[in-house]
Amino acid sequence: MFRLVPPAGAPIPLMDITRSMIARSQYKRRGERLYQKIRNHSKQKYCFFVDSGRTALLLGLKALTRQADAFKNEVVIPAYTCFTVPAAVVRSGLKVHPVDIDPMTMDYDYSRLESTDFSKVLAIVGDNLFGIPSDWERLQSLARDNAVFLVDDAAQAMGLTYGDEPLGSLGDFGFYSLGRGKNLSVYAGGVLVADNERLAQLIGEEYQSLSPNGFLTEIAALGKTVMTSLFLHPPLFWIPAGMPFLRLGETVFDTEFNVARLSPFQVALTETVFDRLEGFNERRRSNSRRLIDIIRSYTGYEIPGATETDHPTYLRLPVLTEGPEIRDRLIRVLRKSGISASSMYPSAIHRIPALKKHLAPAGNKFPGADQVVDRLVTLPTHPYLTEKDMGRIVATLTGA
Repeated sequence: MFRLVPPAGAPIPLMDITRSMIARSQYKRRGERLYQKIRNHSKQKYCFFVDSGRTALLLGLKALTRQADAFKNEVVIPAYTCFTVPAAVVRSGLKVHPVDIDPMTMDYDYSRLESTDFSKVLAIVGDNLFGIPSDWERLQSLARDNAVFLVDDAAQAMGLTYGDEPLGSLGDFGFYSLGRGKNLSVYAGGVLVADNERLAQLIGEEYQSLSPNGFLTEIAALGKTVMTSLFLHPPLFWIPAGMPFLRLGETVFDTEFNVARLSPFQVALTETVFDRLEGFNERRRSNSRRLIDIIRSYTGYEIPGATETDHPTYLRLPVLTEGPEIRDRLIRVLRKSGISASSMYPSAIHRIPALKKHLAPAGNKFPGADQVVDRLVTLPTHPYLTEKDMGRIVATLTGA
């Protein structure tokens, strides 16, 4: 197979990479322009550019702890989410308090969230998984009633909205990821946004403690970005996909992640490609619509977040199968037909072995999260997906 569609991605044109490397010397001016674009996009007054979404979450949580009582040391997160979220919580010195999810919304099971003991909770994280907005009205009400902070994790939802409000703007702080496979990618990076002046001041103090990435690190980022730009194309993606040592798509719980500011090159590149975000998301929405319209007519599949009349702008299209055997067979057959599908995260949060000692008492039963682990397959929606690719996906699903 010499054509393989990646599971997720956003095009990074080589011309934009070249222009951005040349423009890195104009770091201050390009940074100011990006700052203004992010402010306008997020409707937040303050933003900070860092090397990853998890670094952004880490800085925000550290700032929140400086505003709260010492006994507030727990962070509520969905029991099914990206492993980088609990990794950042642990790195910040706090405990992870998982709460089960509803598989059909990929959001919290609110009956469980509402019965949570918030006495030691510092913050609740809403994660907008796969671009499906969390129920922000309920989250804001819960945070207000229980005097806890709220974090808007828009790592998978940059450029998307909840009603008329941009995701990333609905908590005390929010953050975006610029990593591989996200709505907008510069290979790696993150943006933290906030509107409260006092909180932004505390975040700024944490930010000032970060060292900028060195020149060699920046050159490495340039090389990786160029390679990503080249090999994300379906005619070439089979090459890195066939190299196990690259660990593409592997989800790892790692609390020793690098923490730094976003490099001048990546600031310039983000500013250059930012205006493409809306177009990328529109393609994802259009591709999702075509797949959903066909898939939902077949029994055996459920699509979280989609209604009869509308659906989110999915970063990846989540499909719940009848069980792990069917899911695994679909992934294998799709791969043979040139489509990379993914089962996403290998376990629910409470089943990560290295996280056990960092868990707050929250019970040990999370049936919704475990069900998603067993049933979920995610399909590509990105701009590289063609009509023929969608035909292969539908043929595989309907023939399973």
